[in-house]
Amino acid sequence: MPGSHAFESLHEQQRKVLKVTTIAERPYVMEKTLPDGTIEGYEGFCIDLLDKLALHLGFEYELNIVRDAKYGRPKANSTEWDGMIGEILNGNADIAVAPITVTARRLEVVDFTDPFLQLGISMLMRTPDKKATASITSFMWPLSPRVWMFSAIGTFLTAFVITLIAVLSPRESPEQFNIKNSFWYLMCILLRAGSGFNCQSSASRIASSVWWTFSLVLIAQYTANFAAVLTVDRKSMPFNSFEELGNQTEYSFGSIYGGSTMQFFQYSRLETFKRIWERMENATPSSFVESNDQGVERVYVFLMESASLEYEVTQNCNLTRVGNIVLGSNGYSIALPKGMKGSRWREKLTRQILDFNEKGIMMMLKNNWWKSSEQTEECQSAQSTGGEEGSGGALDSRILSDCSSYSGQDWLCL
Repeated sequence: MPGSHAFESLHEQQRKVLKVTTIAERPYVMEKTLPDGTIEGYEGFCIDLLDKLALHLGFEYELNIVRDAKYGRPKANSTEWDGMIGEILNGNADIAVAPITVTARRLEVVDFTDPFLQLGISMLMRTPDKKATASITSFMWPLSPRVWMFSAIGTFLTAFVITLIAVLSPRESPEQFNIKNSFWYLMCILLRAGSGFNCQSSASRIASSVWWTFSLVLIAQYTANFAAVLTVDRKSMPFNSFEELGNQTEYSFGSIYGGSTMQFFQYSRLETFKRIWERMENATPSSFVESNDQGVERVYVFLMESASLEYEVTQNCNLTRVGNIVLGSNGYSIALPKGMKGSRWREKLTRQILDFNEKGIMMMLKNNWWKSSEQTEECQSAQSTGGEEGSGGALDSRILSDCSSYSGQDWLCL
């Protein structure tokens, strides 16, 4: 009888071909390009995972890319959903295998398996420009401009004091310790060289001793910082937390429109996250993008899932992760219809995903796409040698796209 448990079980056994909806997103689902340039199907982490699941659970699948290229959120003034969630609700797909996260609103209309990848929300931005390694003023880098300024003021004041002592003391010669010679006398002490001048009065010798002590400390500090400044790349982030991101106004930021990251900030009750949402919502031009690829290309600070962020950092030498804070604890899961139609597959898929995690198969699949690439090796080589040419030559061509194509959206360009 239709609708009964026996009928559904028999129907499931007879139909072993699942209609799978997914979204084109690196490195999860990508077009597979052959050496001759022709495109043959798809490849990526989710494709490998789907193949493994099909092999162990004994089913075949038909893969379709979601038509509107969206993950899934309710349409405005409607009970219908778009994206992959909409494909499942409309009966156009049996499951969704993609980098889709579980949210409260999605869980109301579809079921999810246990996560196959754990993640949170992090910040991605362009690596701060490296300081030039060779400059005519590089000898001044070990000390800050303020230290140099106070040192110069202290030198002239001390020279004036020694000149004044020479004028007032009967044991000193004003002709010998005029302002010019006093300054030369102090510079010779600083550089540990002989000046040919000798102090006779006690006051001049005390002033000279104070200057000697100051010069020892200054030279020790300069020497300690000199080697480090020339060999260590001093990258300073303008902010290191979400609170600092929300408080600053220099850098604009954004996320995928309609994605779980946007919804996290949209519905958050914490003041910091509400402030970040208001900035994104009221930004002109819009700070939202349609995919991670657009975000990496356009948004200067991009809020995204940590798993995808890790991949982008390995693929682009000029991108970096801001801070070590990861918001929330979520994961990418497989979405299925609610009710009898999806429950049996949910149990099987969840059990198999847990088995893959326990055996390390999931980590192996991830490493195949996150770490094994020529770009990753070039980035690591550039970092180990400290050369800027390596990192510049290894830039992904997408990062070098012409910003003029985003008319009026200069802040979106990297």
